[in-house]
Amino acid sequence: MLLRMNYDQYYGLFNHDDDFLATQHPLALVEMHEKEKVEPHTALYKLMERFVDYKVAEYTGMDFPTFIQQPRDVCDHWLKICKEKQAKAPKGIDSKTVRDLERQLGESG
Repeated sequence: MLLRMNYDQYYGLFNHDDDFLATQHPLALVEMHEKEKVEPHTALYKLMERFVDYKVAEYTGMDFPTFIQQPRDVCDHWLKICKEKQAKAPKGIDSKTVRDLERQLGESG
């Protein structure tokens, strides 16, 4: 128990010496502390961020569950394509407008 308390304090997870905190969190030795959460650093969460950042849904029409059902290399390739399209897209115009313009150019050419 003493080692766990020292661990928590050394890594800044919880201050067991603070009586007020100790009374507010009587199970502090076993509860999950905010700094111990790993979800924001997992591959899935990073993929979610990239999916949104590169506007994959707008460019491909795929929702996230459909996207992640693809093999990893296919997901990576879609992300690369969307990132490149986003970089080429004129600033201030949304991707739907760009797709509509590309379709119109394709039909007329």
